[in-house]
Amino acid sequence: MNPPVCLELLVATILAWAGLWGCVEELMRKIDCVYKRVALYVFLSVVPLAVVTLLNHVSVCALL
Repeated sequence: MNPPVCLELLVATILAWAGLWGCVEELMRKIDCVYKRVALYVFLSVVPLAVVTLLNHVSVCALL
């Protein structure tokens, strides 16, 4: 049985993701070429999926 998720952990997780995506957005603004931005976003999406695929003990839910 899973332990209950406390509100503090949920808020901390949301704020951490917001901060992370804010930093990524600021870095992306410096790249003028749309194709380079898309390529970087694809790269940022493929890396965690590759980790999940290669490491059987890591699940997508654990990454989220």
